[in-house]
Order: sequence, then structure tokens, then C-alpha cells
Amino acid sequence: MNSKQKQTVLNRFIIIIGVILSVWLSLGRAVLADPNLPMSSQPLSNAFTNMPGSDWTAVQQTAQTEATTQPVYKSNAVENVTFSGYFQATDNTTRLAILSDDGADVYIDGQQVQTGYQQGQALPDLANSLHQLNFSNNPAQPAPDPSHIYFIKIVYSNIILTGPTDIDGVTLFCYGGGGSIVTLSANIQVRRTGSGNSFGPSAIIAAGAINSNEHKADVQVTLSPATSNVYVDVPTITAGDYNTTQGSITLTSNTTNSSGSVTGTYTSSDEVTDVTLSVIVSSPSGGSCSSATLHQHTDDLTDGSDWPGNASLNYDTPNTVTFQPEFIDTDGVSFVNVPITGHQIAIQIVAVDVQEWSSSANGGAGGTVTNTYTVDQSLKQGILKSDLSAFVTVSPSISPDSGGGVYSASIIVPWSDTETVLNVYLGYQDTTVYSQ
Repeated sequence: MNSKQKQTVLNRFIIIIGVILSVWLSLGRAVLADPNLPMSSQPLSNAFTNMPGSDWTAVQQTAQTEATTQPVYKSNAVENVTFSGYFQATDNTTRLAILSDDGADVYIDGQQVQTGYQQGQALPDLANSLHQLNFSNNPAQPAPDPSHIYFIKIVYSNIILTGPTDIDGVTLFCYGGGGSIVTLSANIQVRRTGSGNSFGPSAIIAAGAINSNEHKADVQVTLSPATSNVYVDVPTITAGDYNTTQGSITLTSNTTNSSGSVTGTYTSSDEVTDVTLSVIVSSPSGGSCSSATLHQHTDDLTDGSDWPGNASLNYDTPNTVTFQPEFIDTDGVSFVNVPITGHQIAIQIVAVDVQEWSSSANGGAGGTVTNTYTVDQSLKQGILKSDLSAFVTVSPSISPDSGGGVYSASIIVPWSDTETVLNVYLGYQDTTVYSQ
């Protein structure tokens, strides 16, 4: 896993002429370890077999054969796999059963009807590897409604692989009256919440996991052909790592409306990264995947407009400096600068230009010289000095949003008879977000 750093942008701020230069500062932080393997996605048809006219005894016999040869989906690795898609029963005598090694959870229309994920279930022992399924989590209602299209999701795990002869995998049996995989393609689209933009394949939002519109995206999933009263699973989020808060999706309803759509809201993570939202569904011959991308941004402006009104310097007096981070939304009819609210911003002193006496100036005759003192020579060339508080101080160390995405701090430059601070170079660190 990649190490990650606090997201820090430093802007060269010259008090007199207001020149701005963007650079980067890297501050280390701990890596978060993920104990689980990644979850891959496949269409339901890759684990499905239809046995119309067969009874439970025939299923058991077929399962016993597969247990010594291979299931419909044969696993050749330690892995986690999700199979999902739409299914319709031929009549109310249709039944389902699952064979798995090493275990699987099964959901039908969002209801869990079988528990087994990450549990060791060894073939050819059918007692703990083959399970009959109900069409709801109510054991008294095992039969399907043949007029309804069901969404089935299998969350499968192979946690032990003993060698090339090990039989691992999963089969979803459909027997009795039988049934079929239903072809429904899904299209997922997004837009920044509150933007008024049209839905499309991508959107730009703010990173930060804050409950405000600029940190959110409207999500729409539409089935084709348009089919109402069908369950849609929450889209899968694929992104870079995150620090403390992962991105999340909440659907208003999991059931499609008359247009065959469901809508919801994505809230960003605290990572400055691109995030992919995806849905996968089955067809009898395979499956399809639709995805949308969310670009999670921090401050985009490099022309100095995010540091408004900071042009003069008074000595021995608090000087208020203001920072207004914004990102540029390029998805609408025209580009829009969007304020970033609710963050915690550290306005920092990067460097100072100081006019001071030097006895070695003018060939040893003495005189004034201008020196630049910097906290980091990679950010601003000058004399390295870790503590610049003798020249200038800033308060508070962390600035909250004072309203509408405005972050302010006071800097004080003390007057000195022996030295004069000419220019102060300011930067900021957005402590709410992180970057690779």
C-alpha cells in the first residue's frame, strides 16, 4: 500500500506586490493496513446453472459430482468475488440452492438469505457446502413470485487453497420449475449536488467527507430496458486509500421508479483522488459494467484569487490574512469556482525577506543587506531557519471556516530597530484532506 501524506499547498505570498506561486509540502502520516483481500465483481451467470424439472435429490447428485470435479465457477486462488445479476423464476415451484467452498453470503433483493462468507466449507462434504435458499429471509416464504424480477448477489470467498487438486468454487442451482438470467443493462451517472448540471459520466466535487453540497454528488442508476419495481444494489466504490473517512453512497430507494431509475447521494472521502462508482449486471452470455468517475479536489486556484485582499503589512499590529479555497467545476455550461466549506486550514509562514545590518557588507565597511529565511529550501530558496517566530507569528494555528468557505488568521510582524521584515511568504495546509 502506498504511503500517504497530508495534503499541503503552499502559496508564495509577497505582501507588497501580491505574487503567488504554488508548490507542495509533504508531511508524513501512518499507513492504514487493510486486512481483507480486494473484492472483484462478476456477473451472476458465471456461477449459475439452470436445472428445470429437477428435484432436490437431483441437485444433490449433481452437486456431489461437481464437488469432485468443479463447480460452475472454479476458484484457483485465495480470493473474494461478488456475483450479481437479475433472475426470474418460471413459476412458483422454482427453487434455488448454493454449493460453495469456502463459503458465501447470498442476498435476494437486498435481504440476506444465506450466511457463509469467510467460513471454511470443504468439498466434497455437502452437509456444510450445499444449502437450499428461500426467496426472502422469511423461512415460511421459500417460493418466488414468477412475475417479479429478482436481484441476486452472491458474496463468495475462497480462504484456503491447498494445491492444484483442491476443488474450490461456487454454483447457484436453479431447479424445480427453473428460471433464467434476465438481461438488464445499467447506466450510472453523476453530477455535483446543487450544481444544476446535467447527469453525466463524471463530476468534480470537494474531498473532505463534509456534509455540504460541494462534497457530494447526485447519483442516478437507470436500467435498460426501463423496468419498474426492480431492486438496484448500492454501486461499488473503487478509489485510492483514505485516512479516516471513506466515501459513502446512500440510495433514496433501492427500488426502481416508473422510469427504471434509482437515485442517491455520494459523499466524498477525505482523499484527494479519483473515485469510481460502478454497477455490474448479468446477461445469459455474461455481464456488463457501467461506471462513473468522481474527481475529488482540494483548492484548484493558482492565480492568487484564493488569497483576496492581502496586500499591505502593518508592524506591531495584527494583520488579518484571508484564504478562500475553491475548486473549478468544469462540468457545467460554464466553468464555476466552488467554495470549499467546513474544513480546518492551517495558514503557515513559509519564508520572510528581512533587511538587516551586516558588518561584512560593502567590502567589510558594513551596511544593510536583504536575506531570505525559509523553513524549507525546496519551497523557497534562502537561509534555512526552522523557527521564523522572531520575525513573524500567526494565530490561530488552525483556522475554522468562518462562513462560506472563508478562513482567516492574524499575523504579527514586530517592529525592530535592527531589522525590517519586507515580505512574508504564506502558505496553507488543508488538514481535513489527504493525498497520495
